[in-house]
Amino acid sequence: MSKIEISPINIDDDADVLFLFETRSHPEIGKCLLHNPPKDIEAHRAWLKANVPEKRLMFLLWVGCERVGYCHAYDFTDKDTVEVGFVVHPDYQNRGYGTEMVKLLTRKLKSSMPQRKVILFVREGNTRAARLYKKLGFVEKWFQEESRFELEQ
Repeated sequence: MSKIEISPINIDDDADVLFLFETRSHPEIGKCLLHNPPKDIEAHRAWLKANVPEKRLMFLLWVGCERVGYCHAYDFTDKDTVEVGFVVHPDYQNRGYGTEMVKLLTRKLKSSMPQRKVILFVREGNTRAARLYKKLGFVEKWFQEESRFELEQ
């Protein structure tokens, strides 16, 4: 099995930006995102430049030399929480990559921000993601009429 790792996205690398744009724009992914996918790659590139890394940490999931997904952490300036999100490109789903990505990012955040609770929101109906998060130690709570998961300490 190839090595699985996460590394920071390089917003100056066209291949990284294109992969992220194509993944977020994929119809299967778009219906699970909490916010609308980008309209075009240039709008996406501008958004990345305005938000990464000052407001949002973004990582690509690599299996060997292939990009297969991405994850991000934001609101990391908050004193109590860091919010995360995870996406595996549909071409690579059902292979355990999502599980590994969640483990890698939460491990990284717990070591670099140990005082913060790791949280995430899941769009209603995204039962696959909810099952994964519960399996990995997240606990479902209701927050402002949305499903929120918190990683138990």
